[in-house]
Amino acid sequence: MGKVGEPLVREAVLEGLFYPHRSHDLREAVSNLLVRSEEPAGRAKGIICPHASFQYAGLHEATAFKAAAARDVHLVVILASATHHSDRTPAVPESHVFRTPLGDSNIDRRFISALERRVRMIRRDDLPFLESPAVETPLPFIQYLWPEARIAPCIVPRLESESIDELGHGLVEAARHHADDNVLWVASTNIARGGNAGQTRAVADLVLGQLANPSTNPDCKDQRNVHSPGAYPADTVCRLLRRCTGSEISCEILTRGSSCDFDGNTESNTEYASISLTECRPAGRD
Repeated sequence: MGKVGEPLVREAVLEGLFYPHRSHDLREAVSNLLVRSEEPAGRAKGIICPHASFQYAGLHEATAFKAAAARDVHLVVILASATHHSDRTPAVPESHVFRTPLGDSNIDRRFISALERRVRMIRRDDLPFLESPAVETPLPFIQYLWPEARIAPCIVPRLESESIDELGHGLVEAARHHADDNVLWVASTNIARGGNAGQTRAVADLVLGQLANPSTNPDCKDQRNVHSPGAYPADTVCRLLRRCTGSEISCEILTRGSSCDFDGNTESNTEYASISLTECRPAGRD
């Protein structure tokens, strides 16, 4: 327990499990993954990346972050899929700092306070962040590419359309103290999990199809598999990301993969994807 007045630090819990636990090894791992990715350094406004271990999904994570690596980012808003199906309301951290072997990422407390004023369902609670890899796993890439950037993490459960709109509006308004060009929106979620390879691939196809065409079937009324027990709220997180990044956005799936690609287990599978959301250029512009 720190002294009164000291910042609350959320220590890493996944080092040595999801990524290397020594600073030098972690920096080298992140660098190597970024080099291995064939994606050119780009200017994506938003990205979707997995939150699995580097062994399983590190190259997908690197590809997503590389799509935004050419930007000067001061604030990274992390929309992290909730781990527990019982979660009902979004959570923001009580902690002031998130720590990995690469260093500390400071929470943008002004953003968090502004979000709380605008969104009635938000709660401050560190517990979901201790139980979910969805914030910690992207941090080494953020710290490597933009070491001075502040972060604004939010754990996102499955939400209905009205709540997605309310939360999305609040997030955008809370980010207005930063120039739009300096904000990166990150959706940290695996796309599907919990069934055999065929089942999870079918769910992933539904979620990614909705992301590409958000005007079709916006509430997934006929997509029962997306809401199956144990599934990630990937549909909510992806729709929220589109809400935050704006309407004139080009969405591109950069890579797709499965846990069975790595371990050969087709009976208990997780689907991954890296996706970039980039502002469409007006016709006639270079």
